[in-house]
Amino acid sequence: IIGGKVLTHQVIAGIGLDLTGAPMVRPVGEGEVGSVARHALRLYSEALEAATDTSRFVQLLSLIEFLAAPEDYIAMKGAKRAIARQIARDQADYHAIIDDFLYLTSESGAATGPNRGLRHNIVHLGKRLEDLTTREERAAIFRRLARYAGATIAGLLDHDGEDWSVIEALRAAGVARLGLTGDEAAHAG
Repeated sequence: IIGGKVLTHQVIAGIGLDLTGAPMVRPVGEGEVGSVARHALRLYSEALEAATDTSRFVQLLSLIEFLAAPEDYIAMKGAKRAIARQIARDQADYHAIIDDFLYLTSESGAATGPNRGLRHNIVHLGKRLEDLTTREERAAIFRRLARYAGATIAGLLDHDGEDWSVIEALRAAGVARLGLTGDEAAHAG
């Protein structure tokens, strides 16, 4: 009923978009995790809008470091473990993520050769991602980084009304869930 008249048609907007049953976006919770998730979403949006692939890459890696430890500095070795423990589906996936981060960040070359890690070459040697990879390689890299950041942020949104200790406990539980031992299990927080 609109203006006292019964309408027999469905209300649409714009060019015919059906608004009935449209999914509602819920607001992000007000807990400590919600605040981190809200800021992470802003950082992710900024990374997606970056002017170059090199800038996008560096911003996404910075986002991942932020997601690993929003209140502290954590070396990439610890950051990749924290993220992998949170999002890996199984132990094989965990190891694939860790190996990928090695390539993305600081993979060593031959004993006397240069470092082949992408971030190392960009940040420390002034190279561009566009010069280090093909367009197809960059697309695959960005798909993986989108998974790492996106799955982590989604996990935060699931706990957005809680404090950060819940995320630390989730990551620590990932050690047992993934069957990690030895050095993999060290620094489970």
